[in-house]
Amino acid sequence: MAFLSAQDEAAVTREFEKLTGPVTLTVFASELGPDNNAQTVSLIKEVAALSEKITVKVMNPHIERDEAAAYGVSVTPAVAVEGAKDYGIRFLGTPAGYEFSNLIDSIICVSTGEAQLKDETRAALAGLTEDVTIKVFATPTRPHCPRAVRLAQHMSIASEHVRSECVEATEFPELSQRYQVMAVPKIVINDRVEFEGAIPESDFVNAVLQAVNGKEA
Repeated sequence: MAFLSAQDEAAVTREFEKLTGPVTLTVFASELGPDNNAQTVSLIKEVAALSEKITVKVMNPHIERDEAAAYGVSVTPAVAVEGAKDYGIRFLGTPAGYEFSNLIDSIICVSTGEAQLKDETRAALAGLTEDVTIKVFATPTRPHCPRAVRLAQHMSIASEHVRSECVEATEFPELSQRYQVMAVPKIVINDRVEFEGAIPESDFVNAVLQAVNGKEA
C-alpha cells in the first residue's frame, strides 16, 4: 500500500528541487519487529524515489550490529538522515503525520548543509565544546511538535556537537515512560534539562547551554 498520494508526491518533488547534494537515508528495521518496521522502510523508499539525489540503505541491527552501534541506534525502526556527512539527525519511529514535514525538511537541510537559525543561535552553538543529544518526543497528530523537532535538527546542522533524535512517543512506550512523557512535544537534552512545548528559539538554545555547562547565552 502506498503512503503518498499523487498530490503528496507532486508537493515533495517540488520541495526536492532545493536539493543540491546527495542524501543517504539509512533505515534500521527488523523483520521480527512490529509492523511499523516494514511501514517505515516502505515510506522511506517512496520518498527516496522522488529524487535521484537520494539513496536508501536498509539494515537489520540484529545482524549489522557494528553499523547500528556506529549510528547510535538501539531501537527499530530508526532512520538516519545524512548528507555530505552525518549531522546526527535521527528519527526513531515512523516519520508520518505532522512529522513527515520534518523528514522532508531534514533531507533538504543535509543536502544543502544550511541551517536556518538566528545569528545569535549560531554564535551560541559555536561555543559548544561538549557533545549534546536532544531528544524530542513527538506524535504524528500534534501540530506543535514539528517546530520543536525542526529546531533540534537545524541545530544538528549548525554544530558538529549536536545530535537530534525525533522519538515517536507512542511507538516507544518504554522510552516515553522512562522520560516521563506526559505531553508532547517533550524535549530532553543530555538527560539533564527537559521541558515541554514548542518554546522560542532563544529559550531552546539556552536550554542546550544549560544542559552542557549550567549557563545561559
